[in-house]
Amino acid sequence: MANRKNQTSGKSGDVPLEAGVGGTFAHIFEELTTLVQTELRLLRTELSQMVTSIGIGVGLIVGSAILLMAAAMLFLQAIITTLVAYGWSLPVATLVVAVTVLILGVILFWLGLLRFQAKSLAPTKTVDQLERDVALVKSEIGAS
Repeated sequence: MANRKNQTSGKSGDVPLEAGVGGTFAHIFEELTTLVQTELRLLRTELSQMVTSIGIGVGLIVGSAILLMAAAMLFLQAIITTLVAYGWSLPVATLVVAVTVLILGVILFWLGLLRFQAKSLAPTKTVDQLERDVALVKSEIGAS
């Protein structure tokens, strides 16, 4: 009898054979608690990554807004220069610079918007892990 006290069913983390129904339920509850805590840590990590991604997206949009305002000012300067001087060299150069800044602003704005796609904001890793956990629990319950 003394040798059977420390026996388990053979799997690591199993409850000793003499633990009985109460011990088995306590072990199951402990395992489920650990599983939930692990899932919450995974969710927290994934949400932190999403917040970082959103922050980068906001930064890109702010950067694009600054460049777009600069482009508007350059366009206004080009129009004023054209009307005042009615010459082509300075306005042409100003328009080339303004178009370049505008293109850079549009590119930054587009990159910022890409960060806000709904697909990239969903906590997919956590959802996938929860689906696997549910399947595992169902298979364990079915095997019992």
